[in-house]
Amino acid sequence: MLKGLIQQIVVQTINASKPMSLSEGEVVNAPPNLKVKLLSNEKLILPKELLIVPQHLTNHKRTVKLNDTANGNASISNTQTSISDGTFNLSEGTLEFLDELKKGDKVLLAAFPGGQKFFILDRIITY
Repeated sequence: MLKGLIQQIVVQTINASKPMSLSEGEVVNAPPNLKVKLLSNEKLILPKELLIVPQHLTNHKRTVKLNDTANGNASISNTQTSISDGTFNLSEGTLEFLDELKKGDKVLLAAFPGGQKFFILDRIITY
């Protein structure tokens, strides 16, 4: 039993000393059934259960507060916006970001030690 515990500690120590590795991937299925193919190994397709996606790569809403710095008049309703004197004033509102990953998007992935989880850092553009 002690031998198994020592082996487990050694393996954890070795894995902890390995840095994350970066890989390029391509989205093969868009959310909600997200799947990403590693470009270095096109046979390896990562299912959504192994992927961590940052909020900025999803459709999401944020509450914002904007104030004008000039003395103009602006009014906003659900259906109409009016601005006078070139200023904009919105005391509070919600912005909806429609930035979800799409099939064909290229992404940069960071692999956690052991390869059990992959963090999608961002979309990438290759030239």
